[in-house]
Amino acid sequence: ACETIWEMIRSANRRIEEKAPWKLAKDPACKEELTGVLYDLASVIGGVSLLVQPYIPASASAIRESFGFEGSFDGINLNELTSVPAPPKGFMIKKAKAFFPRIENTREEKKKMPETDKKNKGEQKEPPAVSDTIDFEDFIKADIRIGTVETAENVDGSEKLIRLKIDDGTGGRQILAGIAKHFSPEELTGKQVVFVANLKPRKMMGEYSEGMVLAAVDGEKLTLLNPSSTVTPGTKVS
Repeated sequence: ACETIWEMIRSANRRIEEKAPWKLAKDPACKEELTGVLYDLASVIGGVSLLVQPYIPASASAIRESFGFEGSFDGINLNELTSVPAPPKGFMIKKAKAFFPRIENTREEKKKMPETDKKNKGEQKEPPAVSDTIDFEDFIKADIRIGTVETAENVDGSEKLIRLKIDDGTGGRQILAGIAKHFSPEELTGKQVVFVANLKPRKMMGEYSEGMVLAAVDGEKLTLLNPSSTVTPGTKVS
């Protein structure tokens, strides 16, 4: 059930990215299309509230009430359902309180924090400063995907670059990654990585790199980003 819920949420996110309702709202000629997109998203929310009903009944009920779904979902046999609940047309959705508010420690709770926790917290490294903010429209221009490293080789004449042949689901590509000081080619072969697919090809050491592999940098430690389980090469990250 949990996987079904997350797949519904992911499909809704993909639809938001593809249709960009904030752009449709700016064009009067797209009013009908915008209405359809928002109605579909409301339908998904209704379906999610139905599936989470056995686990968080109070929150599920509050979600349905906010979107105008009538009646109770108690006693519904999920195995007999063929579609998600249809939201009522013409219902005015009101601004609701956050269903899952962020939990923050109060001052009193912080005072009660054990000394060892305070010490450990003080020893943590300061994270890098956050870069300047960007618009959501700029963020979604980046096409981030999962690929599988088919072969990996050190680039002749370079101490940093490794040549990765990646199965990207569309025929394959070559990416030159500056990670040779952190990984050997043998460690990378067969590994799934996260990469930016729509970067303009860049020439390095006489060869073209068609993308960029993403990694987390913590001091001198570098960790490649990868999915928690194997996925189909070319899968988009959203």
